[in-house]
Amino acid sequence: MLYTSCTWSILLNDVLYGTYTDSELGVADYGTPVSVGFGCRLDDSLPQSATFSGWHWAKEGDEAFAAVARELGLYCHVTFPEGVTAEVNGTPLTSGDLVLIGTRVTLRAGVSDAFSFVAGSTALETRHKDGICEAAFTVTGQTEIRLVESRTYRFVCDFPRVGHGRDADRVTLWVGGVQLIPEGNSFTAPVGSRVVFSHPEYMDVSVTVGEAETVTVSFVRLRAGLANAVYEEESGSLRLTAAWKTAHLFTPAAGQDFAVELTLDPLDLVAWQTYGIELQVEGGYFSFGFSRRSVSYENNGWAWGFVSPSKGDWTGSGLFAKCGRDVSAITARLADQSLDAVTVTLVYHSDTGVLDAYVNGILIVNYAASLTKDVTQVMLISTDGPTRYLDWNWGIAGDEAYAAIIARLQA
Repeated sequence: MLYTSCTWSILLNDVLYGTYTDSELGVADYGTPVSVGFGCRLDDSLPQSATFSGWHWAKEGDEAFAAVARELGLYCHVTFPEGVTAEVNGTPLTSGDLVLIGTRVTLRAGVSDAFSFVAGSTALETRHKDGICEAAFTVTGQTEIRLVESRTYRFVCDFPRVGHGRDADRVTLWVGGVQLIPEGNSFTAPVGSRVVFSHPEYMDVSVTVGEAETVTVSFVRLRAGLANAVYEEESGSLRLTAAWKTAHLFTPAAGQDFAVELTLDPLDLVAWQTYGIELQVEGGYFSFGFSRRSVSYENNGWAWGFVSPSKGDWTGSGLFAKCGRDVSAITARLADQSLDAVTVTLVYHSDTGVLDAYVNGILIVNYAASLTKDVTQVMLISTDGPTRYLDWNWGIAGDEAYAAIIARLQA
């Protein structure tokens, strides 16, 4: 195990098994590690002992640490053009030097105010004073530093998803973590830099600006409250980062009917992992989940159900029970589909407290939840490991998004 820059790299027999951030492991709130030790976790039926045949450790600055870091590729080349100086904690760098990932590098150059530093495709916050520009960045991989002249671009916003905000005046622009203040629908940014367009109802969209004078930005993915979740821009999917995590979708008003629609790649599910929709109420929760069981499970490896509140106190039993319908017939209908994607839809009727649950458009159950408390939050939920959502959508009765979800169910 190697820990650097809030990232954990795990090797098994010298083969890299995986790399995980503090957030993905759910330990970000605990702060910097203060001690390292050995441990084991064994099944109660096994002998309660373990033998370690060797134990070694090293800290940054040790040659043993450097050897492991080189093997993992955690030292990366940083290159920069002539006329640019770079340093780490006051120590000068030469272009092409190897620098450990997580290291903070300071850049300087004597150029006009029209130029800014760009690291790869990310524009850096560049400060100008007395003919000197200065910026700093954290090494995350092989990095080429460039000095780039800024240019003025025009942007156009597209909102193809019905029933949600289409107001371009709520869009903000960011470059290298610094907000750009556009003039109308125009902005100035370094050529080749990555500009992030942000809207309160949609996931951020980033565009690398180049020679084209007009940039079209399409807002499609709805924004979730992204604690415990990461938006994967390249695939356009949303990933819950760890087991037993939730991510906030929206907050309905008291007495509102609503519909929620989630789509997942079933191949992402490991055995016994469940994903679904969680309704938060005062003092507890209520969930509908869809899960992939072990291959020997009777329902072709698939099961679904509600988390039943225990003793009416809304603490929840934490167990997904099968619903009271002919699940074998429903499973057979699902088996006829390719299941390239699984879509779970939950429709809530506030007047009766009934939840209609669908899987791939097939009604699984009308569940009389008899909710006597208003729903305060609607969440994504995942158990037993990370889950990747291909799409997520929701609507309130009366808006276009709600009507679109209902129309898909009735098609």
